[in-house]
Amino acid sequence: MSDLMADHSRTFRELAKITDPGLFERLATSVLRLGCPELYSNLTHPGMNSKGRTVKSPVDGLSFVPNSDPLHMVIAHHSTVERDDLRNKWLLDPKNVKHRAKSSTPTPGDVIKAIELFEKFKRDNPGTKATLALTTNREPDHLLHSDVVSFGKNKSISIDVWSASRIADILDNTPKGQWLRKEYLGIEQQLLSEELLHEISRKSLNKLNHATSSDDVLIDREIDSALDYNLFPLVFLVGESGMGKTTIARKYLKRHVEGSGFALVFNAGQLAEKCSIEKAIYNELNNHFSNLEKDSDASVLDLCSPEKPLLILIEDINRVNQTQMIIDNLISWIPGSKEKERVRCNWQVLCPIWPEYLEYLPSQKRDRSLYITLSIQRYSQEEASSAIIRQGEYFNREVTQFEANRIAEELGNDPLLIDLFDFENTKVSPDIIDNFIEKEFALISLENRKFAKSDYLSVLSHLAERMLSQRNLEPAWAEVRRWFPSESFQLARLSEIVWKGTVLSLVKSGNQEIVKFRHERIRSATLSIAIRDMLIFGQTDSEVFSDPFYAEEIGKAITDIQVKDEILEFIKLNNPLSLFYVLQKTVVKKDVPNAGIVSAIKDFLKSEIGQSISNFSLRDQALRILENIESPCVTEIVGLFKERSFSYYFALFVNGSLSAGIQICQMLEPGVNAPWRDLKIDFIKKKFKGNLINSLNNYLFQDKLNRQQRMGALRLAGYLTDERLSSAILYSWENDDGRLDVLDDYLFAAAQCCGNRPDEIIGPICAEWATISDEPAQKGNYSPRQRISADGLDWAFSRSISEPALLYFIERAKSEDLHWPITSMISHIDYPRAILHLVKKFADYEKDKEEGSFWPFISFIHDYWRRRQEQGRPMSEVVREELLKIWSDLKNEYHLRTQALFMWSATKKESDLFYLRNSDFKVGIENEIIRLRAFYQDPLVIQELLSKLKGGQGDNLWRLAKYIPSNEYIDLLENYLKGLKGGSDQRSNMDHAVSDLMMYLDPVAIGNLLLKYWEKIKDSSLYIQTALYFSNPSLLKLVEASVQESDNPNKLFEHIVFQWGIGVEGTHGVKNEQQLLVLVPYLSLLGDSQFSMLWDLCNKNGWLEFRREYLDGMVKSDKERKIYYLDNEDIRSALDRELKFGPHYSVDFFIENYLKANASLQALLSVAREWLDEKKSIEALNLIAQIIAVVGKRKDIEILKFDNYGQLEGGAQIVEDTKFVLYRRTLT
Repeated sequence: MSDLMADHSRTFRELAKITDPGLFERLATSVLRLGCPELYSNLTHPGMNSKGRTVKSPVDGLSFVPNSDPLHMVIAHHSTVERDDLRNKWLLDPKNVKHRAKSSTPTPGDVIKAIELFEKFKRDNPGTKATLALTTNREPDHLLHSDVVSFGKNKSISIDVWSASRIADILDNTPKGQWLRKEYLGIEQQLLSEELLHEISRKSLNKLNHATSSDDVLIDREIDSALDYNLFPLVFLVGESGMGKTTIARKYLKRHVEGSGFALVFNAGQLAEKCSIEKAIYNELNNHFSNLEKDSDASVLDLCSPEKPLLILIEDINRVNQTQMIIDNLISWIPGSKEKERVRCNWQVLCPIWPEYLEYLPSQKRDRSLYITLSIQRYSQEEASSAIIRQGEYFNREVTQFEANRIAEELGNDPLLIDLFDFENTKVSPDIIDNFIEKEFALISLENRKFAKSDYLSVLSHLAERMLSQRNLEPAWAEVRRWFPSESFQLARLSEIVWKGTVLSLVKSGNQEIVKFRHERIRSATLSIAIRDMLIFGQTDSEVFSDPFYAEEIGKAITDIQVKDEILEFIKLNNPLSLFYVLQKTVVKKDVPNAGIVSAIKDFLKSEIGQSISNFSLRDQALRILENIESPCVTEIVGLFKERSFSYYFALFVNGSLSAGIQICQMLEPGVNAPWRDLKIDFIKKKFKGNLINSLNNYLFQDKLNRQQRMGALRLAGYLTDERLSSAILYSWENDDGRLDVLDDYLFAAAQCCGNRPDEIIGPICAEWATISDEPAQKGNYSPRQRISADGLDWAFSRSISEPALLYFIERAKSEDLHWPITSMISHIDYPRAILHLVKKFADYEKDKEEGSFWPFISFIHDYWRRRQEQGRPMSEVVREELLKIWSDLKNEYHLRTQALFMWSATKKESDLFYLRNSDFKVGIENEIIRLRAFYQDPLVIQELLSKLKGGQGDNLWRLAKYIPSNEYIDLLENYLKGLKGGSDQRSNMDHAVSDLMMYLDPVAIGNLLLKYWEKIKDSSLYIQTALYFSNPSLLKLVEASVQESDNPNKLFEHIVFQWGIGVEGTHGVKNEQQLLVLVPYLSLLGDSQFSMLWDLCNKNGWLEFRREYLDGMVKSDKERKIYYLDNEDIRSALDRELKFGPHYSVDFFIENYLKANASLQALLSVAREWLDEKKSIEALNLIAQIIAVVGKRKDIEILKFDNYGQLEGGAQIVEDTKFVLYRRTLT
């Protein structure tokens, strides 16, 4: 009995530890189904998606008791909040809560939401009964329990409270309850079953905890989706050490297990000897469950399927001696590997490997249908910033987006270093890389017990010194050995560092092993250590100190030691950019900048050479450094620059200059999407808080502001979004004679800062707005009144707008004078009433429009919301819930329902099909529902679509079939072809839809169909193009005959690139260059634009052999339209055009197009030298200088030095400035 009591106590405790709402909801739902099946057996789970993640839903669980009379509704809500929060979680009624005007309405309690749902249902279904199950992993006090039950009774709903103790009783005292207990709480259970295998899966995954990030800080990465959708039995995750390969794999396995799948982790050492996959699986299971019998009927692989395979992760294959043999063993597991056939398995192996081990995949086994390699790189900038913010949340440290971006850049977007970033001990450590290196060397010393940490630091410094002196930052290991010819101890230490792989590693490159740092930030820190030692020992005669490539490393080295003034003078003369890095790193360390550093910077900027054209790019980079430095000395330093870039003004703004902030806002309209601007302003706003508000408030009360000053100040006010500025904005409006010139800026500022006074602050502005002429100067243009809101306010407000202002605008739009300007202005805002306003507008248009008319604005808005979702900013659930209510309500008018439906579906969710398949919802809008289900690729809609098509529906429904391809359409296609008369070019809308659908169906079946009815379609360009696409030999002969017989063969190939899906996203497209071979006999019949698209397609996909053999000889460059860069003359023409169009803002675009053509850079630079010798102008020199700065090497600086280039005014300075850019970018 005591053991049972102990188990119950442990179960109770483990329940209380659950903080993941999704985890508890799954457990609680299972317990309900198990504990009271007569009520909860068919309980659905609308509050959770297919990946096991909670989603927005009015209820967590919903069902109806089967065959109940009267109807018996069952609702479930689950909670993991603390005991003290349960009362609000269950009983909070927002109607009884007073909240601030700017704060959002509190979420109703679960009981309140359930009763609202029940009462609404009951109005249409009188007599319905209801039970609400409230589950919690806490033990509510008796008063709350009584209050909840009593409250429900008063509302005619029975409330069934499942407290932690009641749940624990089910888990402890029923067989399946123990399985659930194992799955969710980790308390042991005896028998092998699906449930036990799930637990073993979790235990196996736990072996990786030491090697991967905490689950609490993991972020989604782009590579995740590549794993989600691949079907290969063997997946090699290829990446350098520390890129997150194992973490990505573990997350993938964990997600699979949480979705009721199975997963195991094998240590590579377990596979050192050849064995079958069954033997390997058994060994791993036995490690966790020693009582498992070999002859158990519950075969592990029998519990899996190709749709839900057993996932296996191979750990540490890169650090064993038998890597090649193990890889061979893995490949041998694949059924059909000898026959090279694609086989679906009920298991899948993930194997993280380093790039150098790809050579261990034997050529005869490199069959892409059997395995796949996925490349794992560093975080993207966005991923890195998200990871840092998530880390900060984990350690209760608020990190702004601006700070996260800066930290990510400092850490090189490296997953490992971001994971090691120490939020607990320091806010932002300036020496994080140094600390990391020392920590790694301390671990090596502790593991090997041969050398001290200082020994490893010493040999790393010596290695860096040799890299610097040899100008080789990625030497071959053989070369490194020559650098230490008689220093065996040094080599031994280096070998241990390389073997560890976290600071240095060896990477296979051809026949050599290259020594590489984990990434450039570790390399930079190591080089700084070596440079620091060189400074200490007076070795300043090295070329290193004059090379801008090392400016940052020199700056860090100077920061780490006390240097004499003559050293600063030396750096000022030879590498002045380093001084700005010294200043930055000094401030980051929270030290007061050395007076000598500040003085040296000022002296340089005051000098003639410091202000010359030759140092233009150096000054630009210096300003980029200064804009990230917060120090009183920055303002004076920035004042010495003559350039007025964004970096100039941000450097001043971040150090307290209001006028600089106003100037920044003058330079960019609020509607311009400039995240870097928004992030910096957000950072500055949080830093200065009230001081900035007070200063701007006083500024706006000035009467003698010019138009530009007032514009900038109003925009800045809008960015600051503070109600304290509202009176100043109103005063400015009332006293500004030129207010109509900046009316849009007044709207922006007032809308963001009006607080609860929109009528008072925005009202006067709108009143004057309505008096502006509504007559356009030309037909088709905006009227002056419309232009106020058409120049970017819609985009600005899509990012942010105060709720009172939005509600005011919606109400104001009911007046005819500003109805359309305001409607377009708020059309991008993710807010229920704003979207509903649009939907009603669209419905009114559709109801009253003339037949055949079309309003493109509707499609534009739908496309906008689709793009938002693609950008990771989907329409909010609260908006979609309101739209769902409208389109699913049969009482609403048809056009209102359909427009709500289309707006709702502009953002897609996994759960949408649940509603689209609901037969009650589709009454009256059947065709629209079928259309959307096709777009959602719902296979269950095929029969409904077939029924419609058989009934003679038009081409619009035919166009839907390609989204859900099925050979069941073949008979219908045959009926259509049979009914054609033939003898003319069939190009009706139906022919377009039918021929397009054919591209998605079985090639053999379609080929036979085309052959059967060729006589009817042989003159149709659409069907000829379709026949070519399938490359059927019999059809190719018929196409050839049709082309020969045609009076106008060119017409037969019009728009073939679009028919084939070339350049059309989301279509069938051309999969390989072999498909293009059928076009070779007809290439001369293609128009220039189609030919150009084929040429671009080959370049994009690397099909250069086909392009060079068949296309290059037929294209002809057009200086005014497109240049193909096929020869030197093309390159000269391109340079002439760039020179003609100068100034050269488009150089990057020119280079991009050149590289897209797979043209030779060497050819470009060679021609550039000759071309420059001919032109001998400062404009030509500037153009080639910009090209070399982007793609050249150090030796290419000589290209600029044509005869007498120095005699051109500014010529020598341009060359020196280009040299700086080039040397800053590359060592080669």
